[in-house]
Amino acid sequence: MSTGIGVARGEERQQCSATTSRILIVLFSTTVFWASAILFLLEPMFAKMILPVFGGSPAVWNTSMVFFQSALFLAYIYSHFVANRSTGQSVLIHSFALFIPLSVLPISIRSASNLNTVIHHPAAAVLLIALSSIGLPFFLVATSAPLLQRWFSHTPHRDASDPHFLYAASNAGSLIGLALYPCLVEPRLRIGQQSILWTAGYAVFLVLTLLCGLAVYRWQVRTPIEVDTDPEPQAPRLQDKLLWAALAFVPASLLYAFTAQLSSDFPPIPLLWVIPLGIYLLTFVVAFSSPFAVLRRSARLLPAVIVIAMMLFLIGFGVRPGWWGAVGLLKLFCFGVIALAFHTELANRRAGRRHLTEYYLWVSAGGILGGLLNAFIAPVAFSDFWEYPLTLLIAAALLPTISAVRRRPMSRVFAGVGIVVVCLAGITLQLTNLPAAAAMRVIVLAAGAILCLGTPVRYAAAALLVVTLSVGRIESHPLYGGRSFFGKYQINTAAGGKWRILKHGATIHGLQRIVDSPLTTMPTGYYVPVKNVFIRALANNPSPNIAVVGLGAGTIGCYSTSGQSTTFFEIDPLVERIARTYFTLLTQCLGRHTVVLGDARLTIRDAAAHSFDAIVLDAFSSDAIPVHLLTREAFALYREKLKDDGILMVHISNNYLELAPVVAASGARDGYSMLVLDDGDITAAESSLGRMPSRWALLVAPPRESEYESDGWKPFAGHLVNWTDDHSSLFQVVIWSKLFGFELPHRPIVNK
Repeated sequence: MSTGIGVARGEERQQCSATTSRILIVLFSTTVFWASAILFLLEPMFAKMILPVFGGSPAVWNTSMVFFQSALFLAYIYSHFVANRSTGQSVLIHSFALFIPLSVLPISIRSASNLNTVIHHPAAAVLLIALSSIGLPFFLVATSAPLLQRWFSHTPHRDASDPHFLYAASNAGSLIGLALYPCLVEPRLRIGQQSILWTAGYAVFLVLTLLCGLAVYRWQVRTPIEVDTDPEPQAPRLQDKLLWAALAFVPASLLYAFTAQLSSDFPPIPLLWVIPLGIYLLTFVVAFSSPFAVLRRSARLLPAVIVIAMMLFLIGFGVRPGWWGAVGLLKLFCFGVIALAFHTELANRRAGRRHLTEYYLWVSAGGILGGLLNAFIAPVAFSDFWEYPLTLLIAAALLPTISAVRRRPMSRVFAGVGIVVVCLAGITLQLTNLPAAAAMRVIVLAAGAILCLGTPVRYAAAALLVVTLSVGRIESHPLYGGRSFFGKYQINTAAGGKWRILKHGATIHGLQRIVDSPLTTMPTGYYVPVKNVFIRALANNPSPNIAVVGLGAGTIGCYSTSGQSTTFFEIDPLVERIARTYFTLLTQCLGRHTVVLGDARLTIRDAAAHSFDAIVLDAFSSDAIPVHLLTREAFALYREKLKDDGILMVHISNNYLELAPVVAASGARDGYSMLVLDDGDITAAESSLGRMPSRWALLVAPPRESEYESDGWKPFAGHLVNWTDDHSSLFQVVIWSKLFGFELPHRPIVNK
């Protein structure tokens, strides 16, 4: 009986006309492509929408991706349940569910949680906001890839027995959606317009999915699910499922780790989020598409690339401007090769159509584990980005499972590469003054070179060696190292312990002379230029009230007089603990010092109108900037809290962004005149006392600007770039020559 049904089904497929086949392939491919495009358009859009709530923290993106992965996992569970119903039930259930998200569209931030949760449990707050704002539409769109593949497998199309090509179409759509957001959507549309656009996109998705349901329902009577007797491979074993998850874990974890490193030192902009994620998705497209067989051979390079990636971790992003582009591109290349190798192995081990949804379920589980490690465990367990070499170590351990590597033992060329790389590791570690005997290093490195001459397992052991050595390389053996949701912090000592230096990411955020008591409370670092401004602006005020956005080590508090009150607005509780534990500026400097925890845009609202004589903005984490503190609406808030003759100072030192046009435009809306001071001419004597090059913007009400010109402040005469809460683009202010070592041909975008 079953044989007869199988034959009947085969004949029915043969009767499928060429026109019907084309319609089916176009309809399902378009639907899967469109679903993925709007899904990955939503991801950077949502992250940008909630950035202001969390002080512009780069960790918002990684935490948001954990939500996306988790929602994807739940969507695959739903797909697995629905797909294993009869065709009619499957279509009916899903068609009804598609209309539910219309009740929460267009997209908006529906809950900002309470301030205490945002400060002390920011990762949980991100997840809650995402759940309440985009949970339903994201979940339903995410079901498309596995569910539509299963539906397609029950059509009369000749490729119905292997619908994995739709997965490539899905990832191609994801790439298009990601590319559209930073290149077209973000620069041209306001947040509200983006939300309306996405709602229209969801409506198109709904119609396309209903058409797919109608198409597959047409064949239900003649081709019911219950009598599917096509040949099927053996049901996957538990070890097969665990291997699916492990193979998916490595690229996902590397994606999170690489993005975290990238965003810690550079502005949290969708462009930088999109590039690694785009490469990650592109490797899926290549792995699951037959025309890219040549590219998939790069998996043979995997052992060498893993070790090179570990070497690049030693280098980090702390290179001089102009070289970052080369190092960053090499890291991206290594990430792409590793992701492609593991995704190719996933494609080679893919399940048959009966276990299709279960296969994607385990793949999604691996992605979630990568997100949990990087977004939740690593910030608590590690003081630096050690999740990156840890994931590389796991990749090395999985080398024997990679078919391309297992079938092709290490050649002498790869062995030579391994020897060179390990030797370079030795040279690098030698230059970092790792406290270990030189003879022992030579012996260990020689052993590592020998290990490279063998099988992939030995190569993995050599990779472990490099990781072990690199873990011992902690910059200057810091006095303290820690991480939080808002960044990575390190406290180093210098000059034999006489100086204590706070670093946030790759940037110094405060230093203090620990000995020689007369110099202990001396203002240092970037804040020396603030002194003369305070003297002029507050000379006739015996009890000035100052607001400082960003605490750091508390250096600005040293400009206080005995009657002065200084309020620091700081979003990260860890920064306050560091300032009070490792520095004495808040307790030894004159005046009253208060620290208010929370994002400045939210907490400064509680201050009385016209209560501050001066506001100082210095809330940047490394070279990343909280865009929402520089918008027109933010400056209107500052103007409301300043006295009529109050001043506003903005620290605009940045390696990669020209922020003066933004500050000038935002200040001009409220009647400010802006002056700029480039404090870069630092003598050796001044440097020995802790002074550092900096750039500041000063906004004052006319005609007071002339009072400061004698101190080197110059009126700003450049073009203006307007940023608002619902429209800003860092493309307008990127200094490409510093970022990549060359100037891109472009015309500056000028906003009148």
